Amino acid sequence: TLYSLPKRRYSDLKVMYFGIENENQKILEYYNKRNTHKQSEEAVKKARKAKIDVIIGSFILGAPNETREEMIKTIEFSNRIPLDLPQFNILDAHPGNDIWYDFVSKGYIDPEEQWESAVAVCDVYPKAKVRKEEIFDLMQYGFFNRVQNPAFLLDQAIKTIRIATCLIRNIRTNSQSLFCPDNIISYYSTFASVP
Repeated sequence: TLYSLPKRRYSDLKVMYFGIENENQKILEYYNKRNTHKQSEEAVKKARKAKIDVIIGSFILGAPNETREEMIKTIEFSNRIPLDLPQFNILDAHPGNDIWYDFVSKGYIDPEEQWESAVAVCDVYPKAKVRKEEIFDLMQYGFFNRVQNPAFLLDQAIKTIRIATCLIRNIRTNSQSLFCPDNIISYYSTFASVP
């Protein structure tokens, strides 16, 4: 659960991925999330206190009737909580999920024509408040606003120095393993996979 992290660090837990989804409670309820954004924020803070190496938060933009202002609030929320990286996604209706069935029943999606892949909700919902291109622009802004932040860059520099120091120490001591603990390697393989 969101509150089960101990204050001490899990020795084998390196990356924690939170499906926070949104800052707006009305939208969280639409997604059938059983928590509030404040609970998600507390969970991220507990993961940070537990010294989890990498904390990623996933956010979904583009719910039916979600406004541009609500999307911006979610992006601002993602910057206030102690994540290493935010991941922004556009809401899709996938064959088999509740949104898909709801939109098929309302005639927004033709299951015969669109059965093979996901459909962006904003492309098919007739009352969508924000176009897909604008949502993509907001997603890009949210991500780059975070990774170009001086505090983020300083944190990444410190982690890089820590890794380099560990590697040099292991090389000098002729350690059988030239690499540092798995958590450092998993951090970089995770970070490298983020666009």
